[in-house]
Parts: sequence; C-alpha cells; structure tokens
Amino acid sequence: MRVLRGLLVAVVALATLGVVGAGAVVGSRDVADALVADVEEAFSAAGIRGVEVRAEGREVELVADGADAAMMTRAERLAASVQGVRSVDAGRADVATPDPEPEPTTPEPAFTPLSVSIAADAVQLNGSVPTQELADAIGARIATIEGKPVGTGLRVDPTIAEPAWWPRLAALMHDLSVVRDLRVDLVGGVVTVRGTTVSQAAADRVAARVAEFRLLPQSDVVLEVVPSLLAPFDAGTIEQARVVFPDVSAVIGPEQVAVLDQVADVLLRNVGVTVSVVGHAGTSPEERGNAISQARTRAVREYLVGAGVAPERLREVVAGPAVGATGSAGQYRRVDFRVEE
Repeated sequence: MRVLRGLLVAVVALATLGVVGAGAVVGSRDVADALVADVEEAFSAAGIRGVEVRAEGREVELVADGADAAMMTRAERLAASVQGVRSVDAGRADVATPDPEPEPTTPEPAFTPLSVSIAADAVQLNGSVPTQELADAIGARIATIEGKPVGTGLRVDPTIAEPAWWPRLAALMHDLSVVRDLRVDLVGGVVTVRGTTVSQAAADRVAARVAEFRLLPQSDVVLEVVPSLLAPFDAGTIEQARVVFPDVSAVIGPEQVAVLDQVADVLLRNVGVTVSVVGHAGTSPEERGNAISQARTRAVREYLVGAGVAPERLREVVAGPAVGATGSAGQYRRVDFRVEE
C-alpha cells in the first residue's frame, strides 16, 4: 500500500512539473511576442523600415531585410530603449552596404599652351588663345614689362577655354626680369623657365617665385649662371638689389639709400657693365601703374647718375602694375636691376 502511495505522489509531482514547465515556455513565448510587437511599433513610429524583429524571451534579434548599415544602427539603439528588452543582437552580415560616394575631384584649370621667348632686342609669343582681345592684352603686357617690342604668333581659337594662367603669368614676368635670354613654355601641365643669370642667388629667387605662383601643376626651372664681367659677389649685389617704395609713391626713402649706394659702388668699379633699371607697381590700374613705375625708375636712375654712373649705362624699363600678383602687392612696389653687359 505504501508503495502504491509513493508511486502516486511521484506521478503527481511529475505532472505538476510538466504543467509549470509548459507554463514557463508559454510565458516566455508571450513575453517574446509582446517585445516583438513593441519594438516593431517603435520602429514604425520612427520610420525605420527593412528590419525584421525576432525575440527569445527578453533577448531581441534584428535582421536586416533591406535596411542599410545606418538604418540598422538606428534600429539597434531604438530596440535597446524599449521597455523589457534585456539585450539586442543586430547582426550585420546581411546589411546592404551602399556603394561608396565617389571622391570629390578638383577640376583641372583651363589650360592653353603658350611659349614666350625673350631675346636681347625682342619678344616672341606663340600659342593659341580664345580671343583677339586676350592676344592683344598678353602682347601689350609683356612688351611693357620687358620694355621690348613683341612679335606675336598667337592664334585665335574661339573653341578653347580662357587660360587660367593669365594674368598670373603677367605678374610672374615681373620676377623674371633679371633673367636674360628668357624662355617660358606652358605645355602639358608644366611651366618651364629657361635662361641665364649672372648670380646663383637670382636663379634661386626666380625658381622660388615660379613655384609660388603655381601657374600649372608642375614647374621646371633651368637657369644657367653664366660668367660675367662682374665678380660673383658683385653680380649678386646687382641682381638681388631691390629699392622698395611706399604705396603710390616714387620717393626714395632713407632706408633705400644704402641699397642704391651698393649698386652705384659696383657699377663704378665695373665700367664695362650696363644694367636695366626696372620699375614695378602694385596692383594699380594700368595707366596709373605705368606712371608710378616710370616715376620710380626715373628716380632711381637719377640717383645713380648723381652718384657718378654714366647715364648711357642705365636703361629704363617700365614694367607697370603687377595685376594678378600673389601674396602682398607691396613686394611689387619696387625697382630692381638686370645686368645687360
């Protein structure tokens, strides 16, 4: 009898455990279903689409069904904030990854080939430009800077773009005034400068200015330092000399007198040497800039003549305004010198 009673108790206990276990499973399933519904409702209110929601108890799993990575990140954060959610697994193996945005590119500047050749007595231009007005402007500007007549072989081609290197080239020509037998070529994205100077210091300065102006993506400066009637130190003194003026002024300041005295000393000791005295202006309008340049050139020449230098050894060149100059226009309010011999 006792055995039968024990068996009966065991059967009842097992049955009770089964009912409790089944209830727990049902309860867990109910909790999961409720969380899925809550999360989906939150997604709908937030405009999150393309995410399938699954749950086991209080653990929520998110599966991408068309959502991209950004949408899945939003979904994960929102699901974790839903009351009752213990953890969120947002596996991204199936997340649709959009194609990367193309890197922005900087358009190449408009480019038109040009060649400038400057001999002792003339300037020759070759290349193509879009308008006759531009051809005339280039010829006139370089003729003014160099103080020499220009033979223009520029062709007008209205199908080509306005060149990006003009008027920066006009401004750079001011810094090339110390170069003899100058040739400037702008071809294939490279600006090449060739010529001669009588001092390495002048050659280095020209190379630095060409690089600074960045007329084209690349630059190549080939300047030969040639033997001169001047000793190297004296050549450097002449070609590095700069007489700087106040804005809209041709008055030689006290601080510039020492520069001119050094130039005069070199010329008086080397009587076979002649120089060009090159006057520059800032970014003034053309007519006023030319007038200021001429006044500055004349002031410097008169000072040197007064110091004893023969006037026929001093050639005046009016370079005019440096339209298109980079950096401070103040560096163009000056007079400098080119050894001619």
